[in-house]
Amino acid sequence: MLELKAEEPLLYEHITAIHEQSNVGSTSCISDYCLVPLTAEFENGVEIEFWAESSFGDESEHFTALIRVLRVDVEIDPRETLWQVDVLSSQWQGIAPLSCSLTWEVFPTVGDLPEWLSTPEDIEGLASNEPLELLAGRLLLWGLVEASNCPFGGMLPNGTASNCGVEATQVFVDAWQDRFDARILEVAQKTHIPAKLIKNLFAQESQFWPGAFPNVKEFGLGGLHEHGGDTLLLWNRAFYDEFCPLVLSTETCSYNYPELNETHQKLLRGALTIAANVNCPSCPGGIDLAKAESTVDLFATILRANCDQVGQTVRYISGERPGAVSTYEDLWRFVLVNYNAGPGCLATALDAAQRKGDPISWEYVAPQLSDLKACESSVEYVEKIAIE
Repeated sequence: MLELKAEEPLLYEHITAIHEQSNVGSTSCISDYCLVPLTAEFENGVEIEFWAESSFGDESEHFTALIRVLRVDVEIDPRETLWQVDVLSSQWQGIAPLSCSLTWEVFPTVGDLPEWLSTPEDIEGLASNEPLELLAGRLLLWGLVEASNCPFGGMLPNGTASNCGVEATQVFVDAWQDRFDARILEVAQKTHIPAKLIKNLFAQESQFWPGAFPNVKEFGLGGLHEHGGDTLLLWNRAFYDEFCPLVLSTETCSYNYPELNETHQKLLRGALTIAANVNCPSCPGGIDLAKAESTVDLFATILRANCDQVGQTVRYISGERPGAVSTYEDLWRFVLVNYNAGPGCLATALDAAQRKGDPISWEYVAPQLSDLKACESSVEYVEKIAIE
């Protein structure tokens, strides 16, 4: 049963009826409470529309919900039938759906999600011990660890650690790559962005060294480039409204981000990179670790904005809701492309797959990206983060 409740906002008035309808039937209740029977199996979901009427003589906004109903096999008693019901709706009052699933109107694959899209219950589940040559090189360069028994102090000319340097620093590297885990888990639980995804992205972008790299104009754990802030400022209006007055006048910020002139947009993007920049010449290692930890929130917010942009891109190209043409897992892969290579690469690859009549899936979109010189590196980027 699906439970519908309505609340009357006006004093001395009351809800007189609740209505629900879909392509499989309708239900009406002369009350502020209604139970809608779910009697059929809808593996791909069914959309219902629902609204309330008031004694004031008006009716509420018409809302929708996408509902998936699945029969679950029961091993203990085969005579018993159990059902799994998943609901996607802005009005849902139960446990929040997985991040971006409501935006994309997509149900996750039945069963366990792949590990890279999971959030463990505690920080032990985020622990890693990867041999990170770039991180080891930074730690050696700043004197935070030593490899005195290695030739050239364990360093290579390109600034990474040699094999000897990696082995000599592995214990310290293991500890360092887990130092942000508590914050990652906290942010993941608050934003519902998968914790493993955040950590894998940091590993790929910076190897958990939030400080500057020579000749690289990207900042922080998530490697924020100046133009990477466009997505956040375009697609998160609440963030824009809060952030813009810190940089520009209130009058200027009364305009939407796309309505600003290029100078003002550049100032906002620059301010975002400053927010992600944790360089601190007077700090140990040249970085402000407390600020680095606080930027985990910023990168999760940027990922969430990329979800919205990807959803709109898929809708525009396919003419369908994202969940009708792609999977939860592949839509996250598209988010990573959007984050790494930009919306132009993603839109071009999606459009090419669509024109060939191929499904909008990673299997068919990845080759289109590989054919685009400016976008081809995003395929390897995704595959290193989306580790099966």
